Amino acid sequence: MKKDIPKTQLYQVKQTGTILEFLEGIFPEKSKTNIRQMLKHRTVFVNGNSVSRADHRIIPGQSVEIGASSSRQPDNLFGIPVLFEDESIVVVDKPAGLLTVGTEKEKTNTAYSLLSGYVKTQHKSNKIFIVHRLDRDTSGILVFARNTDIRDILQERWHNENHRREYAALVCGKVTPPEGIIESWLKENANLQMYSSPREGDGQHAITQYSLNQQNNEFSLLKVIPETGRRNQIRVHLSDIGFPIVGDRRYGKGINPIGRLGLHATMLLFQHPVSGKTLKFESNIPTAFLRWSKP
Repeated sequence: MKKDIPKTQLYQVKQTGTILEFLEGIFPEKSKTNIRQMLKHRTVFVNGNSVSRADHRIIPGQSVEIGASSSRQPDNLFGIPVLFEDESIVVVDKPAGLLTVGTEKEKTNTAYSLLSGYVKTQHKSNKIFIVHRLDRDTSGILVFARNTDIRDILQERWHNENHRREYAALVCGKVTPPEGIIESWLKENANLQMYSSPREGDGQHAITQYSLNQQNNEFSLLKVIPETGRRNQIRVHLSDIGFPIVGDRRYGKGINPIGRLGLHATMLLFQHPVSGKTLKFESNIPTAFLRWSKP
């Protein structure tokens, strides 16, 4: 007979991963279906916030509480880790599967709406503003501004020499050469899909650097540095050289052993818009990326 779960249990997170992976480690006797039911019924809380998505990312230092008391109301305002916040900016670690901002089909389950709710719990007049975006299926570091002046400053500086972004990309195949620079001019077709034009100057100039981290015969893990910030740039460029990102049905082969897109924003460096201080934020490479590319 399986043991009953006490009304509340509190755990400390010691490594980066998903809440599903964490719960599987705590309850090895339970099936994935049972664990997903726990999440569905909102009995799992991360740092006091209700979590229902199996792919919700957790990081060391957070607390996970299992079993809500009858008097406790689930907090639906916020469910993604805050890496940094002050009076000017908020930096979060967005999980895969979450939109940055709403669409006609999805308006509430987005990083923007969740964070808007979060800042309003601090003061009802608080607002946030989009600085940049990550695709729905791309996880990692995302920055929001607290007012329009800060947003404008950050967007104006986004591509200067004091700004740097790095990504981890799990791609199909054994990448050769181990490092390189991809350069093309990106355009959008009638299906709103980006592609590289064969003609120089025909479209938006895009440059992507990559270097090999580790690989086996099936998959390679790359560090990717986009020198420009075009839509879907990394996904298009890696597909162009014959090594599409794992799980990329739009630009790749759709091979997907990890259950998500193999792209994660690991590092963001920029100057604070008020103090001028250089800020650097990092997010660990997802364990699935490392496991599937292990030599």
